Amino acid sequence: MFMMRSQVKGFTLIEVLVVVTILAILSGAIMMTVDLNSDARRLQAAVRQLQAVLSLAQEEAILLGEEYGIIFYRDGYRFLRWYEPEKEEEVEALDEADSSEEDASTEGVITDAKPDDIEATEQTAKSGHWELVQGDRFRGVYHFPEAVSFYAEVEDVELDLIEIEDDKQVAVADDESKSESVSTDQGLAPMVYLLSSGENTPFKLELSLIEEEKQVYVITGDLVGNLTVQRPGDA
Repeated sequence: MFMMRSQVKGFTLIEVLVVVTILAILSGAIMMTVDLNSDARRLQAAVRQLQAVLSLAQEEAILLGEEYGIIFYRDGYRFLRWYEPEKEEEVEALDEADSSEEDASTEGVITDAKPDDIEATEQTAKSGHWELVQGDRFRGVYHFPEAVSFYAEVEDVELDLIEIEDDKQVAVADDESKSESVSTDQGLAPMVYLLSSGENTPFKLELSLIEEEKQVYVITGDLVGNLTVQRPGDA
């Protein structure tokens, strides 16, 4: 009985190398696609967050009668609030004065405000300053994902932005306190104002992927506080 021996032909080294090369290229393409999709999701999340906190600041400015502002950076942004140390005391003092005037008027006595009181009120208003806001409602600082590019215009003028870590004024303020609101005398000033009257400084913000310039989101705010978001592909 004769045994039939089957001959099996193997792969050559060149064929193996070709297959390995093709697999490596396909794997790289898949990983690149996954990375781009992940970056796209991070970009969308950054846009939604910016839109949400802008709307929150607008609402609080109107409801609480406070003035808010924003500082923009290449890699993020911070919120400011106008702070007057003796504002609450002034309101209480005015309430007491009104009550005293009503009592005096019932007795036939006319009470007039003194010029010195008016000057003191004006001086107190001048003592206010902008402070950094952080706490439950607002973070101390908002960072954009590394893959995101940011561009900002205020009143049709392009802003010359710096990195967050290069802002020496903010660094000083951050070191002073970790409370909900951090004040500083370093002369902080907003780039965009969100006022209690409902008015805003007109602005245009563009967020896009560094590696994919077609993925551009545009957030605009007009003088009366309307916010709009233009997404990639919108007319």
